[in-house]
Amino acid sequence: FNPKRLNVIPLFEDIEEIMKADENLREFLKDKLDELEYQRVFIARSDPAMNDSSLSVVIAIKIALEKIYELQEELKINIYPILGCGTAPFRGNFSPYTYKFVIDNYPSVSTFTIQSAFKYDFPVRDVQRAVENINISPVKTPHFLESKDILIKIMRKVSEEYRRQLKEIAPLVNKLAVFVPRRRARKLHTGLFGYSRQTDEGIVLPRVISFCASLYSIGLPPDILGLSALDSSDMKYINVVFPRFKEKISEVLSLWNDEVLDILPASIRSDIRETVNMFDFKPNNDHKVFSSELIRRVKENILDSKITELITASGKVRNFLG
Repeated sequence: FNPKRLNVIPLFEDIEEIMKADENLREFLKDKLDELEYQRVFIARSDPAMNDSSLSVVIAIKIALEKIYELQEELKINIYPILGCGTAPFRGNFSPYTYKFVIDNYPSVSTFTIQSAFKYDFPVRDVQRAVENINISPVKTPHFLESKDILIKIMRKVSEEYRRQLKEIAPLVNKLAVFVPRRRARKLHTGLFGYSRQTDEGIVLPRVISFCASLYSIGLPPDILGLSALDSSDMKYINVVFPRFKEKISEVLSLWNDEVLDILPASIRSDIRETVNMFDFKPNNDHKVFSSELIRRVKENILDSKITELITASGKVRNFLG
């Protein structure tokens, strides 16, 4: 094995780098344009959401895809974006039943990664049919967003509020994460959120799968964290730019459990409650059975293997672990 040349796929996995993807690609390609027929680029979806909120990373990715398309037109080279989506709504909402919405949301993405929940937590025929349809879906031009400065301001303030709330719930997340069953062997994730804007001390979090599994399972969908920073004008603007935003949050709030407020720090309870009250939703009572028992055990500090069973059972109701 002695290749004359190695081609590299650049990976962008935090919001600031995603927002500058076009600048970095231009620099990366400046001495390669005569050699390459095309270039691929990988944009992460899960880890940046864990660091800055799901809404903030969606805004960043949409802006980045528009810039990448403009760079492609400028340099006269095809650039094929890859988006790393998970099935959990917080991580991209990419499942055999929702893929059409995701493709419509990111029409210029050439490749969507398919992760464990998509492959193994749905009926085989539904998975096969979805993959077939994804493979024949045409790549289109990206959505061109107006008033990007407004979107960026929204992104920044949601991210700031998300980080404040995340700092408060990190101990609870870490307490539960050790009970999340492993679908594959992997070291704990400590890098991307190894710092805090509020303090000099770093916040240590588990891998994003365990992070999501912990929060969804106790009835606190991570998708709603940070949204308390939005005012009515922000909401109106987001609902115009992202038509399914309100519907998507209402869907994930079916997993909400009021009882979780009892185990959250007092400093964020009212903000979380106000966020939940912004949306209409129908509770998933099957899921609530497991989240209520999980909350009870956390309150009474009964942390044993039953926690793992409850997280697994609630994951089966959701069709994803984390």
